[in-house]
Amino acid sequence: MRQWTGTALLLAGLLAVPAAARAQGALVHASVGAAASGGETSPAFGGGISWRVNRALGFGVELSHLGSLGSDSPAYYCCSDEQEASATVFTGNVRIEIPTTSPRVIPYVVGGGGVASVTQSDHVIYAGVADRLGLSPVLTGFGLNTVPVMPGPAELETTTTSMALTLGGGASLRLTEHVAMDADAHVLHLATDRARNIGRFSLGVSYRF
Repeated sequence: MRQWTGTALLLAGLLAVPAAARAQGALVHASVGAAASGGETSPAFGGGISWRVNRALGFGVELSHLGSLGSDSPAYYCCSDEQEASATVFTGNVRIEIPTTSPRVIPYVVGGGGVASVTQSDHVIYAGVADRLGLSPVLTGFGLNTVPVMPGPAELETTTTSMALTLGGGASLRLTEHVAMDADAHVLHLATDRARNIGRFSLGVSYRF
């Protein structure tokens, strides 16, 4: 009887080893979605890699690009409506996967911080004519800035780097042992001179090694 009990425990231990091994390893993911900020919607793309320490905890890095956000630069009376901004965000994240009774659905929470590069672009129609007509003080009185140069269209572009924070979560639907479809939502906080909060909603695919 003791021999059978010992054999059963040994088999259980051997079967548990692959399961424990699968709990660790790399996870790569890529996603596409939409980002919303200040009433503007932009396409968003992202990707990253994480290392799962165990079944619940992982650490990783992620790179996101938000292609066409609304610009938060000052409004010039000389400028057209073609004002927009783009952001590339690099963060280090902590990923926590929440155990469930379903072997296929894996909810998760992600949070972290890093840096963001924000580029703002403004299509300018210069204000030289208004200045020559003496209208600049009047327009300034209405809170509109002036650009005292000769007329002529141009593209003004500025790039700033700031701290970025991210927090969000979602769920993975396992299609196979290694491949899963992901759906998630994140909030990005960009600590620029004019702090910006961006909501990002995305669908993607992930692969567990």
